[in-house]
Amino acid sequence: MSAAPLPALPGYEVKRLLARGGMAAVYAAVDTRTGRAVALKRILPEVAEDPEFRSRFVHEVRLHSQLKHPNVLELFEFGEGSELFLSMELIDGGTLRTVLDNLGRLPPELALFVAAETLKGLGCAHERGIVHRDVKPQNVMVTRTGAVKVADFGISKTSQMTRLTQTGSVIGTPAYMSPEQATATHLDARSDLFSVGVMLHESLTGSNPFLTDNPATTLRRIVDEEPPSLFLRDPSIPAGVEAFCEKLLRKRPEARFASAAAAAKAAAAELAVLGGTDGAVLFRAFIAGPGP
Repeated sequence: MSAAPLPALPGYEVKRLLARGGMAAVYAAVDTRTGRAVALKRILPEVAEDPEFRSRFVHEVRLHSQLKHPNVLELFEFGEGSELFLSMELIDGGTLRTVLDNLGRLPPELALFVAAETLKGLGCAHERGIVHRDVKPQNVMVTRTGAVKVADFGISKTSQMTRLTQTGSVIGTPAYMSPEQATATHLDARSDLFSVGVMLHESLTGSNPFLTDNPATTLRRIVDEEPPSLFLRDPSIPAGVEAFCEKLLRKRPEARFASAAAAAKAAAAELAVLGGTDGAVLFRAFIAGPGP
């Protein structure tokens, strides 16, 4: 079977398909007006016809376009006419999901570095009243130069917006939800901190602390059960890293860090205790050649 033809979008020369899912396809392309290499996220035509999805798409664009930060994937342009698409920063690496799938887990210093950089990007969103609500390894991009960028604000919400979903519905990826998100109760920016904690725990151990084969059981574990002890999983994990992760994973939002900025500051302090090496340099070297 021959490959599907590349789409023709005015102003862009589409080069190749990067990824395809149930709602969108992502292509490597060149903006012919600027010569800039970009990633084009094109919503599939059968999905773009759905008025509710179109509303959500416009919502995502409006939120994402507000965010300019080194740790947030940059959005350049969007189209909402006959073609729904986003033109975004082209990442020369991949996702944290890909890194973990290939390597199993990260050394504590690098796992903490990725968490700290993710928190910085989320802090930019939180300052504008935006809660991501779907923080997970698939939505954290890493570059070959060691940069970390938060992506996909598709189900984010602001404190002022009218919810696009019915009250009481659960939206997000179950295994990375906070307890308040899992129970569809009121949530704020501290919900994203819990999700970062789940991601950090997975980066340190190689497995998600709450994931089961049944989404309902996963949600129950998030609400009722404490994550497995990092010390028991790997006694070599520094106590400071363990304490930091445990605070992110507190069941009650008020028991976590007060903000993403405060959590990022605490992570930076712990990184300094661990040696103070430039995290981006270390991460870049690790990605280029993982070793002892």
